[in-house]
Amino acid sequence: MADGKIPGAVAIEMNAKNIYVGGWDGPAESNHYSFQGKEYSYQPVKGLVMRANHPLSSEILIDFKGHIEYKGKNYVTGQRYSDLRARLVKSYGTLTMASMFNQLRESYLAMEYGDSPTAGASTYQIAFAPKTGEFLLAISQGDPMKIGRHKASAFNQPYHQYNFFELLNKKPE
Repeated sequence: MADGKIPGAVAIEMNAKNIYVGGWDGPAESNHYSFQGKEYSYQPVKGLVMRANHPLSSEILIDFKGHIEYKGKNYVTGQRYSDLRARLVKSYGTLTMASMFNQLRESYLAMEYGDSPTAGASTYQIAFAPKTGEFLLAISQGDPMKIGRHKASAFNQPYHQYNFFELLNKKPE
């Protein structure tokens, strides 16, 4: 979540039991833990808050039942988080809404999804510029059973640009 007027942003992690909200300097950004026999350590980057479907906070990790590393050929959270974070850190300070959108896309397409039941499936992709209200949105299209989940995914669809503030002020037709 971000607010362009402050400016500031926080990451929100939640599950059915717990919630974590924190900024770039929050405890999850510098967390260190052992999970499924492996050590994980995270270091904050001033001003950078990012998440994928990967638990960083102790509040969420306590109930996490998934796999952080590859198990067979199945996609899991650790590789996705590491890849996306590396891309964002590399371009930190030069990111635009469009470049962030494209980096999300490149990261997603770079993953090997194997035979996971949700292999390559994403129903939407969004990037938002809180200061201007501009956002880019792509939505999955096509029958994934016919063309494949990866091809139907939002990350393989054209995107559209909108303005959140204009939409808030627009009267329904």
